[in-house]
Amino acid sequence: MSNTDDLKQTISEAATRVTDLVSDAVKSGEFSGLNRDIQQMVKSAGTSLQNAYKKPNVPSARAVQAERVARERQLAPYFMPPASSTGNKIVGVVGTAGAVLSGAVTAATGLMATLFSGALVAAGFFGLLTAGCAALAIWQFRAAKNLDRFNQYRFHLSGKLYADIPELAQKMRLPEQTVVKDLKRMTRKGLIRQGHFDREERCFIASDDLYHQYLLTEQQAAAQKQLEDEKQQAVRALDPQVKEVLDQGNSYLTTIHSANDAIEDPVVSQKLSRMEGIVRHIFEEVQARPALAANLSMFMNYYLPTTVKLLDAYRDLVAQPVQGEHITAARREIEGSLDTINDAFESLLDGFFRDKALDVSSDISVMKTMMKQDGLTADELDKMRSHAGSEKEEE
Repeated sequence: MSNTDDLKQTISEAATRVTDLVSDAVKSGEFSGLNRDIQQMVKSAGTSLQNAYKKPNVPSARAVQAERVARERQLAPYFMPPASSTGNKIVGVVGTAGAVLSGAVTAATGLMATLFSGALVAAGFFGLLTAGCAALAIWQFRAAKNLDRFNQYRFHLSGKLYADIPELAQKMRLPEQTVVKDLKRMTRKGLIRQGHFDREERCFIASDDLYHQYLLTEQQAAAQKQLEDEKQQAVRALDPQVKEVLDQGNSYLTTIHSANDAIEDPVVSQKLSRMEGIVRHIFEEVQARPALAANLSMFMNYYLPTTVKLLDAYRDLVAQPVQGEHITAARREIEGSLDTINDAFESLLDGFFRDKALDVSSDISVMKTMMKQDGLTADELDKMRSHAGSEKEEE
């Protein structure tokens, strides 16, 4: 509805309301509140008219221009400003017209050259002029096409400063090879100031900072892959029995992780996260020191299978639509047992380092004894300083 329609409707409603108020007052004979009611009605109608004619909050031309300038300032480190191709197209049209006219003259003088030998020079001149005009037209139209493409690439890249080549090619309606060629040429000419491709040339990055982040991510991914490859090689080189233990361990870890994802209770989830971390650390130590696998008989044949059985039971209890007293009690029983299981697993992991701790303690004890014998401990050094001071006083 337009503002005019709103105005008509508001005035019509106000007039009808005034008529009704006056009629009611005449019928009842009560005029004491008539003036007050009419004032309230007029005030309400005035507010409605103000709202109907309130100007929308449209940004001014100056604000739009300021926003555009700020946007261009942000893009300045990455792209040249957008360029118009109108001038190139005009010159191309002029070159085309010149080629057509000089071509016609060339044809005419060529015919005349068959009759008059003097026209041969003129035909050659106009032929060269035709070729020059045609070359100018082709060059200018090609430059105009390149500028238009640059403006399109700039538009598509200005939001994120990177783009997947297949997606960009689809937006540009060009073959992927053409897009790659265009971006390389524009980067080489400085139209795109910070252009980079990824390793496979499947992504274009228009920012040095983003490209450095990409390189860092690539290095981290390569290091992670190398680490995984080394782990796989280490596993393949293990004794078959140890490898079987590790494979079973990874299977149990997957089961614990899946149970954690399925259980929404944050307290239980925290306990399962702790359990997953301890179990993962246990098998990492076994992989590093395969001899420890001989100590995991009960852990692999009873503790882990029983734990998984409890987790499956807990998930079934949680899935029941009605949580009665027995189900609630069983859930609490399992929840409480998780702390006991984690403590037991942690004790097993701690036991793996017991021999190493004893070796370290023994090394420290031996080193202290040797240092004491050589007079290098703090007590021995103090005694040596005291003795030297006494000798000096006697002298």
